[in-house]
Amino acid sequence: MSEDDKPSVKAKLPDARSISRTDFTPHGIKSTGGSRPSGLTAAEAKKRRNIGVAIAAVVVLAVGGVVTYVATRPAPAIKVSGRFNAAPTITIPKSSDLKPGKKLVVKTLIQGTGATLAKGDTSFVKAAGYDWTSTGSKKLPFTYDTAAAIPVGQSSQVLTGLLNSLPGKKIGTRMLIEMPPADGYGAQGNSSLGVAATDSLVFVVDVVGTVNKNTVASGTPQPLTDPKLPAVSPGTGTPTITIPKNDPPSTTTAKVLIQGNGATVAKGQTLAVNYHGVVWSTGKVFDSSFTKGTPASFPIGTGGVIPGWDKTLVGQKVGSRILLMIPPADGYGKTGNPQGGIKGTDTLVFVVDILGAF
Repeated sequence: MSEDDKPSVKAKLPDARSISRTDFTPHGIKSTGGSRPSGLTAAEAKKRRNIGVAIAAVVVLAVGGVVTYVATRPAPAIKVSGRFNAAPTITIPKSSDLKPGKKLVVKTLIQGTGATLAKGDTSFVKAAGYDWTSTGSKKLPFTYDTAAAIPVGQSSQVLTGLLNSLPGKKIGTRMLIEMPPADGYGAQGNSSLGVAATDSLVFVVDVVGTVNKNTVASGTPQPLTDPKLPAVSPGTGTPTITIPKNDPPSTTTAKVLIQGNGATVAKGQTLAVNYHGVVWSTGKVFDSSFTKGTPASFPIGTGGVIPGWDKTLVGQKVGSRILLMIPPADGYGKTGNPQGGIKGTDTLVFVVDILGAF
């Protein structure tokens, strides 16, 4: 989710080097103590000493035996300000001072102290980004306040530069990532964002959370004794759902099978869940993240998933296992989902494990 590591929709800088020196004091600037150059009053001598202290850096040039002192300025660089987990201010120097590089650069701006991201985990990050070209830069329309869930080290749907920067990072880390095209949107660019195939990217990424790849629902089991509702076994892991002979509930129904001990899910958060779905009428499995090996992630309560999930998962606890029964009106509607073998009259049954919410 070293200081110079390497983050789908699918950004580096020149190796700027400081040549300042702090170990050299030009002749005639440093005072040895009580004496002062002849002909100067005490006030004039003090003023000269203060001028010497104000020189930040010098370069020594020896030409024909003559020593020359040249004042220098720090090399131009991208600057970032603001606190962790709050939208950053990013300042990119004008193109005449700094241009994109050809290699991925990852700089740790704030070192986190939380859990370490490992391959296979699901990381939660907040990011602000810029399109960066040799002629200037422009802000990309990303929403920093919404966390994005990214499988660490294993996703073809995430920018390579972002994906490769996450392993080994700790929760609480802020990174500045400079991506050349090959690590960004690649040869195709991203026309919807106005990013050309030759454009580099600049991201500031805050690692706000993670779900370990081995995380399962955990908490207090809640026995389900109603014979008219599906039976679920075992208590954790990939579930088996047994449908009863009776008709399904006419309205969306949620039953807690394991009461988690985590935070309460709030509208607008991004969830990481494992789920298993079957059709009530046939008992056939139409989708399961358990068998895919990677949790699903999505914003909740904002229309990003079927209405039945938005209505039932907000307010649940992280760590919970929930049984959901969702009629067509809160599922795929009258058209169903032919690709999943779901008719417009089918009630859906899900077992959902809530693994994280950020």
